Amino acid sequence: MDKVREKIKEYITKGVIKTEGIRKLKREFKINEKELSVMWLEEKENIKSKYSKRNTRQIYKSNKDEVVFKAIKIFGEGMQKIVAMEELAELQQALSKDIRGKEHNVEEEIADVY
Repeated sequence: MDKVREKIKEYITKGVIKTEGIRKLKREFKINEKELSVMWLEEKENIKSKYSKRNTRQIYKSNKDEVVFKAIKIFGEGMQKIVAMEELAELQQALSKDIRGKEHNVEEEIADVY
């Protein structure tokens, strides 16, 4: 499982789309999609909490446009568009759950999109 988690961390930090990453991991490690999805979300939260504690002040002090342009420069415009679409889809899913009265994480997804 440690190898799987390391691979998930690698995919997340490289900006690999969740569905694409899970598909690759499912083939490579023969683990069911649901379990991989849970592991993916756990690792994403671990990464977020690790960096949010260290870099919160830096990000708030930075010009938002500067952060966006730096991300585009490092990862490419196409990848940033894909990541934005994925984050918007996750927000849409959370809003749908909220409307249906199910457990949701709308606030977290809004923060991701913002």
